[in-house]
Formats: sequence, C-alpha cells, structure tokens
Amino acid sequence: AYRKGLGKPNQLFLSHQTGLPVARATISRWVKEVMNLAGIDTSVFLPGSTRGASVSAASRRGASLEQILKAGDWTRLGTYQRFYHRHVDDTPVGRLILEEANMLE
Repeated sequence: AYRKGLGKPNQLFLSHQTGLPVARATISRWVKEVMNLAGIDTSVFLPGSTRGASVSAASRRGASLEQILKAGDWTRLGTYQRFYHRHVDDTPVGRLILEEANMLE
C-alpha cells in the first residue's frame, strides 16, 4: 500500500523524505561510510568490492584459504586470487592502523 503510485516496482531503496528512489551515488556513499566505520581501507576497496574486502579481512585475521574459498563459494583458487584478494599493508605502520581500527569496533 505504501508503494502505490510510486512508479517502478523494482526500486529497492526509497528515500524516507520524498518516497522517491535513492540515487546510485547516494547508496555508494552509504556503503563507503559503513566500510570506513568497519575499518576497511576505502583507498584499496571501493563500495562495489565489499566481497573482496570481507575475505581480505578474514585472511588478515587468520581464516584459512579453504575457509575463505568456501565462504565465497569459489571452486578455483585462481578466481579468488585474480578478482578478490587484495594486498593490505602489513608493515608496522599498516599493522598499527589496523589495530587502531579494530580498537574502535
């Protein structure tokens, strides 16, 4: 009943103020903000790469390659390595930044 007369029925996100579809750029900004709050380096991971960001974080936290492949539903290691695995700085400065982000959780 709420959506009656709103136009396209395939719009998942609607503004609570206007009832109109939310722009793609707005959703992208929301995802980026959540990624930042989660401690994800958005200079490495863009809003469209949440899958890669999550498995890279799992890898840094000690998840086995087998667990990562299973969670991502990948049957080939090459697919994961080519499209989803991203190197994240693990130097002392990089670790310090990651530890600080984890303390904020």
